[in-house]
Amino acid sequence: MELCTVTGEASPAGVSTDEGIMLLDTDGRCIHLSDTAASLLGRHPEKTLDVPLQELLQPASEDDGDVMDTLRDGGRLLYRSLRNNGNATTVEIRFHRVASNGTHPRYVGVVRNLDMVEQMEHNLQSQLCRERLFKECISHHFFNPLCIAQGYLQLVLNRESDGDDEAMLEAARQALARIETVVKNVIYDGDLKE
Repeated sequence: MELCTVTGEASPAGVSTDEGIMLLDTDGRCIHLSDTAASLLGRHPEKTLDVPLQELLQPASEDDGDVMDTLRDGGRLLYRSLRNNGNATTVEIRFHRVASNGTHPRYVGVVRNLDMVEQMEHNLQSQLCRERLFKECISHHFFNPLCIAQGYLQLVLNRESDGDDEAMLEAARQALARIETVVKNVIYDGDLKE
């Protein structure tokens, strides 16, 4: 089997994905375990060659049949691993079948740290909450005075007045309407436009 290497940046600068790769033969025996995958699984890469997947994942909650079924079905396993630094982490392994000499499938397992993914999701939710609160605050501080000014202008426009006053008040009403449009676009679309 020939392996190819893909180069390039897979994640934004400064963001570590904490993912590793494992290669397995038809019988679920380890052909290769990257250093990152080994670290995530709490194993030494050189001690994993030709070791069955079930043994790599000991102690695992799934029985041997479940592990092999998941491997063959291209599924997903969750594994609680004790890392080299002594901390436990939740690891996900997603299996993908790859063609190899037509009759004997091989498998690639993408091993990744779910604790890190959960932390990123928490950070995203925190950012979204702060954005929502910011929009609510902006909305209150802009729309409240706009509504008051528009209300008073409408009251004055409803009264009878000479033509010059009415023209100036109408110009002020249109200017407030333009400001309202800009504020709505900023709050709802994040775009500064009329």
